[in-house]
Amino acid sequence: MDAHAEIMEALALTFLERGYALIGILAAAAMACLYVFLPITLVPGNSLGFFLEITPWWGLLTIFMLAGLMGILIAMQAYVIRNTKSKDAKEIGSGIGAFVSSIISGLFATASCAACVSVLFSFMGTAGIFFLLEHRIEITLFGFAMVTISIYLTARRINNHCEECKITKRATD
Repeated sequence: MDAHAEIMEALALTFLERGYALIGILAAAAMACLYVFLPITLVPGNSLGFFLEITPWWGLLTIFMLAGLMGILIAMQAYVIRNTKSKDAKEIGSGIGAFVSSIISGLFATASCAACVSVLFSFMGTAGIFFLLEHRIEITLFGFAMVTISIYLTARRINNHCEECKITKRATD
């Protein structure tokens, strides 16, 4: 089965069950708010109007695409956790890498100026900030890749096409 069909089948299984579409929508909205309001609150003198004024259209598109993908991933992970008998920490934390890289990528997309990046990543020092600014596109693409790969691997798990991480559905009570 190709990747597209694998993902579509898992999305159908996930979102046709009651509640998971709402989880996905709420998670996407929460991620979009995080991507937008974190830079607004951390950068002194920033406001929503100013943020929207300085953020290019492709930055806003990136924010909402990442937020949507994260909503899908979180809903799929909730489906896996709900339908798995075992609650092993390794299984529950399988999407953490994609989650973290998506947050960082979203912050890069929202940080339209050097001042925003320097405030958000001040713990990295001047050289780190310049590195991040220079490789901003690559880091954002890496975040998209991580989320997409995580969605694909979660889809394989939902469809039981992964022998190592096959989910055993709980008996319905």
